[in-house]
Amino acid sequence: MREIGQVIGIENGYAKVQIKRTEACAKCGACDMGQSKSMEFLAKNFISAKVGDRVEIETQTANVLKASFIMYGVPLIFFLIGTLLGYYIANILGMFLWNSLIGFITGVVLTLASYLFIKKSENKFHKDSGYQAVVNRIIKS
Repeated sequence: MREIGQVIGIENGYAKVQIKRTEACAKCGACDMGQSKSMEFLAKNFISAKVGDRVEIETQTANVLKASFIMYGVPLIFFLIGTLLGYYIANILGMFLWNSLIGFITGVVLTLASYLFIKKSENKFHKDSGYQAVVNRIIKS
């Protein structure tokens, strides 16, 4: 996946790049940019881009999809498993009037647990070069 952005800062071998939101971004919604017109992130700066340079950055599409699945799919799966598990455990314990509520609460608890696990694993993903954007070329200084 390639995008064009502007370098707004340099930090420890990384370029802080600002990318303007496009029409495709508005329809996708994967990164939840909300009403913001731009987003900022760090990209490896092997070509020594400087502040103010317009650059092309690239991320591996497969890894963007994996990261999206980790952030959105895994919590959804945990929610569904927690909901079903809570519902059936409540039925086994004879709590028929409360089974839906217990299922919902269990689903929310497992969803929160999945987000905590993802947050705890975040450093591993930051260190994995496959998940990091790279500055490919300088388009205009």
